[in-house]
Amino acid sequence: MGCGASSSRGEALSREFPFTVRKLGVEARAGDLARFYDSMDADGNSTISLFELLTRCDLERTPFIERAFAVADRDTSGQLDFREFVFAMWHFCTLNPDQVVGFMFDLYDKDGSGSIDKKELGSALRDAYGKKAATKAAARILGKISHEPGGTLDRLKFVGLFKSVSEAVLPAAEAQLAMQRQVLGRSFWVQAAKRRAGSADPLMDPARFKALFAALVKGDARAAAERPAHAPPSTAAKSQGRRVSPAR
Repeated sequence: MGCGASSSRGEALSREFPFTVRKLGVEARAGDLARFYDSMDADGNSTISLFELLTRCDLERTPFIERAFAVADRDTSGQLDFREFVFAMWHFCTLNPDQVVGFMFDLYDKDGSGSIDKKELGSALRDAYGKKAATKAAARILGKISHEPGGTLDRLKFVGLFKSVSEAVLPAAEAQLAMQRQVLGRSFWVQAAKRRAGSADPLMDPARFKALFAALVKGDARAAAERPAHAPPSTAAKSQGRRVSPAR
């Protein structure tokens, strides 16, 4: 696909979500993101398959990558459109190490209960260790859950446990580093992560961003809180709040 089409794709995203794109710090790089996206699109169908992503980013196909791709694929089409790619990429590439483990927690908390049971933890360990899931380190992690009330781990305990065994987080950490290097370069994402960490904007909070992600990829600017906090209320809102003078 030509540079003109890539440029148009980036400009369209900036027009549709001007405040979000600006807050995320990708406004000036929207065209670069579009060109990278088009370079992945080997079959020219304007969407990205998992295979195309893996090939262009030189990533190994792992269960973690498959799960992360499925989360980004909000419409369950098996492909990523440009919105899904940009917002998912920004979210994943700007997470700090603790938040990366939290991201893993969300991937394996399939029922959204806010806790991981033994079966879900076993899936996480198999994905992390592969055929070595029976190692002492993996067994130690799995054994911890037996001593927890209800036989589950909440997010905080999951993060603490996985942080203590670095190899368990390796698939996620390696995927993040590879994508940072391939897409816009690691220095861009390091600076973006610093801006995210230092911002009080709710959009920068991983939990808040997760809730907005569906609205963003659907193109629902209203639900995505596109109106900036300092923007004046609409005329309708003003009229609703205006005091009505009594009739004389």
